[in-house]
Amino acid sequence: MTEMLTPIRRYADFRGRSDRGEFWLFMLFLIAGWLLFALIDQLLGFGRFDRNWQTYNWGLVGMADWNGGFLSMMFWLGMLIPTIAVAVRRLHDANHGAGWLLLFFVPVIGWLVLLIFYTQASWPVVNEWGAPRHFD
Repeated sequence: MTEMLTPIRRYADFRGRSDRGEFWLFMLFLIAGWLLFALIDQLLGFGRFDRNWQTYNWGLVGMADWNGGFLSMMFWLGMLIPTIAVAVRRLHDANHGAGWLLLFFVPVIGWLVLLIFYTQASWPVVNEWGAPRHFD
């Protein structure tokens, strides 16, 4: 649990390294947090389909444009900086520079390249961003 919340303690720290465990546990925390706040949004009536859910477009397009509501959006805004920071540190840990994060803006191919980088093992030796915390 503590490793899951480490990126929040290192809120805007773009230096150093974050191993796969820290990165992926934080991604799990983000998804769980968003789902929780989206559920609360719906229960409180802040959601986007609280009145007409029976006629809502539940296809891929309909689900892709659903962003929950006010609370889930505030959660995402609050987690934006630590998410970028842990992504940069994860790239550092795999021996890639932060500039590679710009691939996020290249649909599909860029996302796949980033996914490959995020799943790579930690660089086993000291690099320009520091020593590895441990081997995973």
